[in-house]
Amino acid sequence: MGRSAANLGSCYGSGRKRATGRPVPSDRTAPGRTAAGAGQRRITVPLFMDVHSLGSGVTMDDVAKAHQADLAHQDAHQVNYLRYWVDEGQGQIFCLVEAPDAEAAAAVHREAHGLVADRIFPVQEGS
Repeated sequence: MGRSAANLGSCYGSGRKRATGRPVPSDRTAPGRTAAGAGQRRITVPLFMDVHSLGSGVTMDDVAKAHQADLAHQDAHQVNYLRYWVDEGQGQIFCLVEAPDAEAAAAVHREAHGLVADRIFPVQEGS
């Protein structure tokens, strides 16, 4: 599937939601944090920011649909897409994701809607 803003409108999925409409919390650790249960070793979940440069025609509504498709595909890759930001005027999309590696994050986008990021950066969360 080619990469374009037009592809966003055809991306539908079924993200997990509570009755209130808020997302169900992930069973993974929070970004940049470690977690361990009794008798388990500590696990750090890598955090990435990906950037899509699609040009004109990007809308918040279409990106929301693509994000839902990501949520429907992410578990197979041990990925957790957390948030996204859209600059409609510049045709830019930014996605924050927990993933074992950048390729796993890219695989979810590729399978969900074909809009693979132009760049993926490892990041650390600050306050």
